[in-house]
Amino acid sequence: MSKISRIREFISLSAGSLGEAIQHYWPVINYEKNGLQESNLTIHFAAHAMGAGLHAYPEASNGNYTDGHSRVDLLVRGLLDQDYVTILIESKKLFSAEKAQDICRDYAKIKAFEFVRRTNEETSKSESTAYGVLLAITSRESNAAWWQEPYLYDDGAWDNLGTILKGAGDRGVFEVSGLQHQYILYAIYALD
Repeated sequence: MSKISRIREFISLSAGSLGEAIQHYWPVINYEKNGLQESNLTIHFAAHAMGAGLHAYPEASNGNYTDGHSRVDLLVRGLLDQDYVTILIESKKLFSAEKAQDICRDYAKIKAFEFVRRTNEETSKSESTAYGVLLAITSRESNAAWWQEPYLYDDGAWDNLGTILKGAGDRGVFEVSGLQHQYILYAIYALD
């Protein structure tokens, strides 16, 4: 099985466990207005990745940004099917053009990510195959449909995000039932 297929499997398992969790408890007030927080996506992904023997690092620092702070939501590393991999995950709620623009920024952050160096001799890139994952959660079926088949929309953030999505090695949607339907959107990228 390809690494992208394995990452998709983690996302599918995450959608399943999140769906099961929200059958027991809905952690958001005013459910008719407010969807789940995106951190629900990263915690479930981390749990399944760790269950497969990988290591998870929430809010991992980006080594190429020394002024202030730049972090990825989740960095996962370790042996996956006998190959050393790194998976960089960024998650967002998707409900507006502003959030679409935030996802575009997250993609740029993933593409520019460098590992934290402990010494000057260390390289900033790992000896692993790297993948980037954009995860989003929305309660809008129209956003889920657009994610799967992006079309020109606004000459701005949505169109920029559509271009980014079309370059993914894999992208799709998982539907999760609860007090309010949620759609887990994903795009997986092989990084240089």
